[in-house]
Amino acid sequence: MSLKPILLVSSTGNSRDASALHNRSLSSVIAPFTQISSGLMEDAQELLTALEDAKGWLVVASRNALPQWGKLVGTDKLQEALVTNPNIRCAAIGKGSAETLSQLGVTNIFLPRSADSTKLLLELKEMAPADAVLPLGNLSRTTLENGLSEAGWKVYSKTIYINSPAAVEKSIVRQINSESFSGIVLRSPSAATVLNSLAPNSTIPVFCGGPITAEFARELAMNVAGVAKSPSPEDLADLVACTLDGKP
Repeated sequence: MSLKPILLVSSTGNSRDASALHNRSLSSVIAPFTQISSGLMEDAQELLTALEDAKGWLVVASRNALPQWGKLVGTDKLQEALVTNPNIRCAAIGKGSAETLSQLGVTNIFLPRSADSTKLLLELKEMAPADAVLPLGNLSRTTLENGLSEAGWKVYSKTIYINSPAAVEKSIVRQINSESFSGIVLRSPSAATVLNSLAPNSTIPVFCGGPITAEFARELAMNVAGVAKSPSPEDLADLVACTLDGKP
């Protein structure tokens, strides 16, 4: 197996990926390509009011949504709204976003059969139309928002966090261009966009956390080496290790 490290470029969660890779005897370098900041207080407060009154679902499609929402309105107030509204159920797109719900005391969390916004939409549409509260990022896909609205749901959505490019050290760019990494982990289309702007001709294999990111990376003509079967750090590490070791 190659001794060159894996480059981890997500705005958050890189330490979890690094630990999982370490357990597979792979080293890594962390250099975030994007950064997360909070949205507007008034939007966050308006969405909190909707959550307090909603009769339906809180749908969490990103592990960044609830922490940033809590920063704006207060984590205690967000937790109170979740646990005291008897008419709200919670859905998460995957294990990462489900974990942020668990941290707020939510124990009954609906998860789709696969961690994909289209799959989650299809499974929610099998239920009766209801309210849907969606805390979003500025780059969030509109799949859930538009799909639920078209299916007769009352959707309350606000931009809770901002995903923007981060300042990447020149040494990291040089290492990408000199192919000093065995692979690069991409967990979002925004990270793929930044990679393409920094090193548009890179041939380093990229390992994607989901099909949407992989599709976007392919459109940018990147060398997509594989897509993890789930976004979990363990499944991503398995993909990287097996691919670099020449195993199917």
